[in-house]
Amino acid sequence: MRFPDYPPMKAFVNDSTLGTYMSAQSFEIWGSLELRAYSERFQKDEKITMKPLKVGDYMNLKLYNGPLGNVNDFRGKYVLVDFWASWCQPCMAQMPNIRYAAQEFRDDLAVCLIGIDENRKQWWSTVKEKDMRNKDLTQTDRPYKINNYYAYDEKKRAMYPEYQSLDIKTIPHNYLVDRSGRIIAKNISITLAIDKIKALLEKEKQQ
Repeated sequence: MRFPDYPPMKAFVNDSTLGTYMSAQSFEIWGSLELRAYSERFQKDEKITMKPLKVGDYMNLKLYNGPLGNVNDFRGKYVLVDFWASWCQPCMAQMPNIRYAAQEFRDDLAVCLIGIDENRKQWWSTVKEKDMRNKDLTQTDRPYKINNYYAYDEKKRAMYPEYQSLDIKTIPHNYLVDRSGRIIAKNISITLAIDKIKALLEKEKQQ
């Protein structure tokens, strides 16, 4: 899929296209897929110092337009922070696995989805369409909570500086954070993230 009007952008996908969790062994990279990026979406302000987060860093990231104000508010739980967009096919494909993770680890994992759509209505419409809002026991026998955030400063028509500073070049772009706030994985497929969380929780039980 090519969009000649916009800069090329590679994106990665896991195997969630069937809508259920599958083993990490079946994970494949759609390395050849190029997806549209609005010209200003990943354009960096020259005044912003690039400090991309890496594995081993402690995450102190402000969250905009959502239920809580900082990733640190989730300390004590594992946290999955995922940047996505409605026009990103791999992002859409991984949503069922993200929902599965939110259901499977609802007591131990906080899921934070950060939409980078320029159009706020399109972002929220996709959240509803993909069933990525909270559901309790009155709505499903497998309740889950997903924290949805919006990345754009609508007045300035650009991503908030904190997000620009992450130097995001591909999406999905995600971080898996441990209970202390330390990043333990970056840009990991959701299937691999699920396996990693399972292993960590099992290790905790044995201690």
